Amino acid sequence: MNEHRKLVVLNDNIVRVSRQYGEAMAKWYATPEGAASASRSRSGEWGAELDPIRQGQGKAGEYAVALHFALDLSTAVSRRISVADGGTDVTLAAGFALDVKTTPQHKRWLIWSRQLNDLYERKRFDYLVGVSIDDGDWSQCWIEGYISKVDFFERKKIADGISDDGKLSKGTWFIEKSDLIGIDLLLAGFVGYDTQGRLLHYCHCGKWGAHGVGVSVLKQQLGAWFCAEHKPENITQRSHEL
Repeated sequence: MNEHRKLVVLNDNIVRVSRQYGEAMAKWYATPEGAASASRSRSGEWGAELDPIRQGQGKAGEYAVALHFALDLSTAVSRRISVADGGTDVTLAAGFALDVKTTPQHKRWLIWSRQLNDLYERKRFDYLVGVSIDDGDWSQCWIEGYISKVDFFERKKIADGISDDGKLSKGTWFIEKSDLIGIDLLLAGFVGYDTQGRLLHYCHCGKWGAHGVGVSVLKQQLGAWFCAEHKPENITQRSHEL
């Protein structure tokens, strides 16, 4: 169990939309076009592409991550059918690209399919994010944490064909969910501009940094930022120049 996991509760509409997406994707993969698609050829041997539950839960996990980061759900999560995402499921305002891996709550691992091992470097994402979902109640999603693309590749374990559920194929890359970094630290210490030109600034703990030190936007000095809890005692009322 990851002690830093975060519960995100999806509303009824998001659950409904996720289920609809899963059904639509499964139906599309069953068509001649879907069966011949590049993504179908990389789907593995367990039939996940034809399983509306797996497809829908994956989308629900993406919504959970977008909600956690207070993104606009109408644009942050794609519901396009028959279009591969290239590796990015959710993009943060800070520009970080996330590949969200959602599995039922009883599953212990964040998994990278062995069918995609040779595409790992080409997939466009900065971080993998693990999400657990309640099989019986999709509104209950837990963001287990994250790991960078580089760190996952270096720290991954490789399945030998033995697993607690009998469905971890030999050659599958995986990491324990409990070894992921708490999601609140993903933006820890980040100071920079988003795609709209807005300045973002976070404390080293991952919370929004409302107090800046050594900041002068006019001089392009972004400085360091702190939340109320970690604000240095010597910060004055006017510690930065905008």
